Amino acid sequence: MKDALLTQLFANSPVPALVCKRDSAKWNNEAFDHLTKPEKRALAHWACSEQGRCTLIEGRVFTRVQVEAYSLISAAPPADLELTRKLTQTLLEKLKQGSDPFYALPEILSRHLGWSEAKGVKLSTDNTLVRVGDYREGEYQAPKTLSLDSDPAARLYTGNIETCLIHEDETDQDSWFALRVDSSAGNPLGHFWLGKPNEGSSPLVNSLQLVQHCILLSTAWLSRTETAEQPRTLPGDTLTGLATREALDRLLQQCEHQYREHNQDFLLAMIDIDGLSAVNQSKGQRAGDDVLHQFADHLRHICRASDRLFRFGGDEFVILFHHDDLSPPLHERLERINARMSKTLGQPFHSSYGTAALSQARGSGDELLLLADSQLRKAKSSN
Repeated sequence: MKDALLTQLFANSPVPALVCKRDSAKWNNEAFDHLTKPEKRALAHWACSEQGRCTLIEGRVFTRVQVEAYSLISAAPPADLELTRKLTQTLLEKLKQGSDPFYALPEILSRHLGWSEAKGVKLSTDNTLVRVGDYREGEYQAPKTLSLDSDPAARLYTGNIETCLIHEDETDQDSWFALRVDSSAGNPLGHFWLGKPNEGSSPLVNSLQLVQHCILLSTAWLSRTETAEQPRTLPGDTLTGLATREALDRLLQQCEHQYREHNQDFLLAMIDIDGLSAVNQSKGQRAGDDVLHQFADHLRHICRASDRLFRFGGDEFVILFHHDDLSPPLHERLERINARMSKTLGQPFHSSYGTAALSQARGSGDELLLLADSQLRKAKSSN
């Protein structure tokens, strides 16, 4: 009787539906038959596992309703349209300003969905995870680099199978979920994590759908910059996890070609930590390495999705970005980093920088480096 009632309700529905009794599938509607084979297998496996109220399969959220021994599995209804509109508008404005979605989106999601904590986490070339955007209780925390196995969402990168993790707590206080972000070629770029829903926060199913919607918008935007795959192929610095001088030289060759063929200009900023040798001498090399690591994390924090960050060597770093009207205000951002580093270290901290455009260097990458270095030396001498 129970299964007959459920099948009648969804027999002609355009929403895929599956009825299970304990650990076996009993019925599905025609809309379910139209799913792909991987979707059917994944959905049937989850339906019989009795794990959680909802799941994400191939970008679509499915929910579970328990009626005695029967489980009705069906695709979730569309997310809140007004909230979808607000999220879309806010995110697109940030993306147009050049913000990295891994940094900008956590605050947007926390404010609009009502979850206390939201994180945007990038997978680095050395398989560490960088919390680029760590938004908690109304403010951003300093960026942090973690080993892959120390993150609660580490399973998202194991075998490339799971793209969504959901941890449901009976009281909701410790509930969280994480969605993996993949490039257009299917390679993992990172993930978004939301936890600790507030009273009156967007329900889990609605939140899952809206985060997935924002991820799709972000990856589409990232693909426009044609940079989603590039970080996977660049050699990494063992201390900071950043791309190295070798990677910069390779990228500058591509920039030279873009400049010659398409008149695309690039801006290079060379950044130097002032007084790092004094830290090494007074506190030891390990303390100096900690400063380099923290500074690299802060630089990641200020970079746009299309910017490229390198450790040039020693205490010098390079940011290479498209030279356009949206070029980031580097001075203000570095001053914020200096202030945060001073607070963390408990002593004055300062960094200097010099910039040059590829057009000023007549399209030569080598000359571009020399010009930026010259500007850096002038800045350091004036401090």
